[in-house]
Amino acid sequence: MRRMVFISNNPDYAGISCSSLETVLIPDGSSLDVLREARDRIHLGWKLTHHPLYGNIRPKLQPFRTLLLEEPVGVATVSFSAAWPVDLYSLELITEAMNVYESEKDVLSYPWSVPVSMKADCAFLDRELMRETLAQAGLPPHIHSMGRVS
Repeated sequence: MRRMVFISNNPDYAGISCSSLETVLIPDGSSLDVLREARDRIHLGWKLTHHPLYGNIRPKLQPFRTLLLEEPVGVATVSFSAAWPVDLYSLELITEAMNVYESEKDVLSYPWSVPVSMKADCAFLDRELMRETLAQAGLPPHIHSMGRVS
């Protein structure tokens, strides 16, 4: 199994740990920050494992976003100083997602702007929407069936 990178601003994933999974948590970041981090990885050859606009929820309604990417083929044997081909499909998806978020930048829902009474529900929804993706990626059950951590 190739290594993966898990990028999220969902505080419920603070306790995530797995040997084949690099975790990039952006606890004070927006969903757009998560997309930017993923885009930067895609430019290094990483590939999205799922659509970045999963759940078809408008950015103004969901402050949390989680993405899972696979490492480029052959990365274990060669350093990242080599030029890796960009997965054009992943780049297209992340660019389209960022355009959606940028177009709604003035009304984005941010983790710090969501009422406390809604924050746990939004975090739960993000986890539920990621559950199948994490399971299909072959990650251990404790990751895709995580309960509220924080």
